[in-house]
Amino acid sequence: MDSANSQAVIYPSLLNHEQFQAGFDSRKGIINDPNEAGPNSTLITNLRLINRVNTDDAVTITSLPVGNITSTEIIRVSKSNSKLFRSILLMASGIIIGWSTWLLLDVIAITLIFGGLPGLIGFYLLMGWVIPDTENMLCFYSNEKSINQALHTKEAELSVHPFILSFYNYYFNQDISENNQVPSKIDHTINRSPDSTFGGTGTPNPLENAILANLKQSQQNYEEKPES
Repeated sequence: MDSANSQAVIYPSLLNHEQFQAGFDSRKGIINDPNEAGPNSTLITNLRLINRVNTDDAVTITSLPVGNITSTEIIRVSKSNSKLFRSILLMASGIIIGWSTWLLLDVIAITLIFGGLPGLIGFYLLMGWVIPDTENMLCFYSNEKSINQALHTKEAELSVHPFILSFYNYYFNQDISENNQVPSKIDHTINRSPDSTFGGTGTPNPLENAILANLKQSQQNYEEKPES
């Protein structure tokens, strides 16, 4: 009981000015409150996408700036009846061929080769049909990595499309509002990172110094120019 409670609260706190927008749980589907998030879930805020994956070995929490998301993908795994038929046919053929070669030749090696190979391939296909290599997933992609959210229940599978629509509605509305925002004041200050060699504390570079000197001169000319 204590371990379950400790796992339930393992989630990153929201930052200042960060607001919850939408959430998705692998079993519940769409959630309207971050406190409803289960052990495998995804939260969307105005700043980040936060994904939590809970396995038997570890709990992995991944955060990604929401503006870095480039695409989404929904994977729906279906069991093919033709694949099931081929697997049963191959196993039946292996049994028939193996039994026939054993009766005709009475050589165990030939029986295993001619009868075992089709049966083994058929068994492999049957296991792939019973236990697929992948599962139903909701995937978010960026230039750096991908985040996968499993869909464990029918409710999650049915609500994944409305969740994607709500995510893109917020995503595009946010992008439009940012593009339409008019800056109130133009800042001509040259900002430099202290960790960068470009005007920072690293080894001076003649080309960088020349570029900075020209930028500073242009800024001074702009400030000294009288208004017309």
